[in-house]
Amino acid sequence: MGRHKDAIESLFRIYNKEGILVDFILNKPQCMIDEIMDAKPRNSILKPRQKGCSVYVMARFLIDCMNEHTVAVMLAHDKDHTERLLRKAQEFLQNMKGPKPKTSRANENEIYFDRTQSSFYIGTAGSKNFGRSATITRLHMSELAFWKDPKAIRTGLLQAVPGTGEVVEETTANGYGTWYQKYYYRLMSTSGSRVNPIFFNWLIDDEYSSLTPLTGPLTSDEEQIIKDFGASLHQIQWRREKLEEMDYDLPLFKQEYPLTVDEAFKFTGGSLFTNLVLEETEEWVPFLDGHILRGHQWKDLPTF
Repeated sequence: MGRHKDAIESLFRIYNKEGILVDFILNKPQCMIDEIMDAKPRNSILKPRQKGCSVYVMARFLIDCMNEHTVAVMLAHDKDHTERLLRKAQEFLQNMKGPKPKTSRANENEIYFDRTQSSFYIGTAGSKNFGRSATITRLHMSELAFWKDPKAIRTGLLQAVPGTGEVVEETTANGYGTWYQKYYYRLMSTSGSRVNPIFFNWLIDDEYSSLTPLTGPLTSDEEQIIKDFGASLHQIQWRREKLEEMDYDLPLFKQEYPLTVDEAFKFTGGSLFTNLVLEETEEWVPFLDGHILRGHQWKDLPTF
């Protein structure tokens, strides 16, 4: 297991979804990220909603700030998410077990650790009041696909990170044809990239399972999910309940809870033709400078 897991679980407590303060025990995706980040310091994570990626990275960076000189930066895509991250960091430090580190506030967005002379900055991507440090040793870019001009902002930030620094990008998908989609597909197709692409689907653990027995016979789609991904009946029932919450909007469900990388991007572009597949067939024959569908004549074609 990764070297941060024991420290995080022994020191930090967190409010669970019922609002109860409990020990922070890493879930399966968080354990996997823990190991992966130790093996490769630069990662881009494509994920479903609410798997705790940002919370894990925050806890990891706080551990580093308490143990050694660290300049950690976490950037969210909007002000609301920035404020939530700030509150979460404050809760971690206030509720941690054992002696608390001596900290001060350089400004409203930065926590300074006196003993290690470390800084932990949480801000909004592209914000003018973000004071970049000469060197960033830990960088987290949250919901990168939703940033305004993510390519330019990311490129600028990386210039401040040394080769030994940790960089983690995590996001849900935000449409086909976007910069992030092209970037992520390039990571998957390029061997030897410094950035490691990671994908978690919503079936990665048992969190998204229902306690209610299956309410009816399986559909063909559900049978296929069981066959291809090994989903349990409790997970299928959870999917049914979540679809009902979303007014049976399947594209919206797949945007928030994808099973595959292609599905994540395919269902987030707002296209009217979400199931359109373009492929060459024998029904298309050469015509002038292009092709025409077999059996159609020039008179059948629309004019503009």
